[in-house]
Amino acid sequence: MSQAKRQFYFLDKVLNIMIETMNAELVLDELAARLKIYEQRFSQTATSQLGTLNHQSGAKAITVDRQLYELIKLGKYHSLKQASNLNIAIAPLTQLWRIGQPDARIPSAEEIQATLPLTNPEQIVLDDNQSAVFLTQPGMVLDLSSLVKGYVTDLLVSYLNSINVHAALIDFDGNITVLGPSRQVDQQWRVPVSPAMATNQGKRAMVSTTNRSFITRQIYKRALVKQQRAYSYFLDPQTGRSIETDLTSLTIISPQAIDGEIWSLRLLNQSIDHILAIVNQQPSLEAVLIDDEDDIIYSDGLTELINWQ
Repeated sequence: MSQAKRQFYFLDKVLNIMIETMNAELVLDELAARLKIYEQRFSQTATSQLGTLNHQSGAKAITVDRQLYELIKLGKYHSLKQASNLNIAIAPLTQLWRIGQPDARIPSAEEIQATLPLTNPEQIVLDDNQSAVFLTQPGMVLDLSSLVKGYVTDLLVSYLNSINVHAALIDFDGNITVLGPSRQVDQQWRVPVSPAMATNQGKRAMVSTTNRSFITRQIYKRALVKQQRAYSYFLDPQTGRSIETDLTSLTIISPQAIDGEIWSLRLLNQSIDHILAIVNQQPSLEAVLIDDEDDIIYSDGLTELINWQ
C-alpha cells in the first residue's frame, strides 16, 4: 500500500487529493481522466452542455448528460423550498451585481425588479424521459457553481469506494472530505472547522470523524465594500439584494458532500437559532457557525466530537 497526492484544477478551483491504496499513482491518473470529463460536463463555457442550455433559454429544450440533468433537477427541487437561499437560476442577478469583479456595483431597485423574473426556478421545465431542460424565459441562466464541487466530490468518492481505496483526503477549494481511517491512533481525522481568528484561548475548533464532508460558506470571502458597508456575494433570491446575516461562516458536515452544498446555501439567510433548529432535526447533518463576534456555535451532535487544538 502506498500514499500519493496530487493537485488538480477544476472549474478554476484548486483540488488537492491524497489517497492511500495499492497503485496510488494509477488511481490518481484515473481521477485526472474523470475530472476532464466532468469539466466539460459541468462547465459554463460556450461549447459545454450547460453553456448551450443557457444560450437556448426561451428558445428550445436541450437534452443534456444524465448526471448534469440530475444535478439540475436536484438544484431546482431545493431552489423551490420555502425560504431557501439556494436558487440555481439566480445568475442574472449575480451578473447584475458582479461582486468579486473589478466592475462590481450596487444596482438600482428598478434594475433588480426587472431582473427578478428571470430567476424564477419554476421556469425550469424538466423532461425526465429525455433528460431535457427548457429555460422558458429568454435571458435565464443556470449557474450550478454552488453545487458542482460537492456533486463531483461525491462522484470521486463513489469511484474510490468502488475500488476499495483504504483512505483519502479531498480538499476542494477549502471544502474537506475524509474517507476511511486516518493514521491517528483512533483512526479519526481531525478537521478544523474554525478560522484562525475564531479561537478558544488561542486554540482552533477541530472535529474528529471519518467518511464525512465539510462544506463551508464564508459570507464575506467575496464582497463589495461601499461607504463602510460590506455587501456579500451571496444574494437573497426573494429580494435580489445581498443577504444580511450575523454570520461570517457556516459549515455543514454530512456523509454526502452535495448535502453540505445544498444545506449550507439553503440556510445561509436564516437566523442562527433557526439554522441550529433545522440541522438538529436532520440526523445526518451537523453545523458549525461563526458569528460576527467570532464566536463558535455548533449543533448538538458535535458536542462529543469537537475539541480544541
